[in-house]
Amino acid sequence: MSGWKSPTIRISKWLDSLLRPLFDRLASDTTVSNRLELLKHIERWSDGYMTTTTSFITMDVTDLCTMILQEGGVTAIKRLIETSRLEQIDGVKKEIILALTRFVMNNNYFYLDGSYYKQIKRGAMGSPLTLAVANAYMYFVERPIAKWAKRTCSLYFRYINDLFIMTNVYRDTLNVRVQFWNRLDNNIELSESIGFTAQYLDVKLENRGGKLISDVFHKSSHGPYFLPFTSMENFSTQFNQIWENCFSDTAVCNIRSIVGTKKLHDPQDYLVKKKPDRSLLKITN
Repeated sequence: MSGWKSPTIRISKWLDSLLRPLFDRLASDTTVSNRLELLKHIERWSDGYMTTTTSFITMDVTDLCTMILQEGGVTAIKRLIETSRLEQIDGVKKEIILALTRFVMNNNYFYLDGSYYKQIKRGAMGSPLTLAVANAYMYFVERPIAKWAKRTCSLYFRYINDLFIMTNVYRDTLNVRVQFWNRLDNNIELSESIGFTAQYLDVKLENRGGKLISDVFHKSSHGPYFLPFTSMENFSTQFNQIWENCFSDTAVCNIRSIVGTKKLHDPQDYLVKKKPDRSLLKITN
């Protein structure tokens, strides 16, 4: 369920603002925030270690945010604070942070057809605290993987629920090792891929005879085009109705929504700046 409009959303945001910097400091050596950052690490590692036998390992955690038990999430936050050797964060005592974390995790509600429902298992999607809990939980689950990578001079990084490894360890050994990682935590289910090519985030990587080749990766579900104009014919009316249903009781209820439906004959004309800088123009005979 979504926790975005839950009564605890403001507490969730506040807790996330306290905990996220803590996690970012602890996990700075094993996490990336975007593909450009990842590519810089990959290129740096490849310059010194890449060979014709270098393999890519990608692992995806299935439904990370909703796989973690509520009390398990509270325990992960407690371990995160203790690992940082802190008794308080920004003047807030550890005990208060943990009590509020448990309160948010245990009090996610939604309204449907005249009845209120409470989520009694795992975390709510869309809640900022859920992501903070998931990151804290995974930080401790991934410790054996990060230590193995450092010991074997391999490259390891994680982006939320996607894990990435480059290594020169033999393939047979990797298969055994990945199976071991799959049993690290009963709440975490990993789907893995091992090979000389990999798709991670929106990057396609290949080991071509010991040379790193990278390209942009497009999922098959992502088409390089705008929605057809016909799909927008009734969207304006539908969107305004959705806006009214969702925000009629909020602070933005008086804001008028405007939806454009102008047909674009050639999207590239709108996305590419074709006019060159005047300083680059020259007259030739």
